Amino acid sequence: MKLRLDGKRKAQLIVVLLGGAALKLYYSAATVNQLRWILAPTTLLVELISRTRFSPPLSRIPCAFPRLFNYVTSPWAAAN
Repeated sequence: MKLRLDGKRKAQLIVVLLGGAALKLYYSAATVNQLRWILAPTTLLVELISRTRFSPPLSRIPCAFPRLFNYVTSPWAAAN
């Protein structure tokens, strides 16, 4: 079975791939506050199901060693 794409399907595929890449770029660079609209309902649902509370994000907790915190968390920022 061969997969053949006509012009319309190719255009749709390109739009979907570019849209996905744009979303990935935005979400990989966004802060917790910028993603609050999606994190809040997800957090609420998981808290209701698991009956546990989430702690505040690390970015909102004062850190005694900010240089160490940035050193440790910076490599993980690229993992998004």
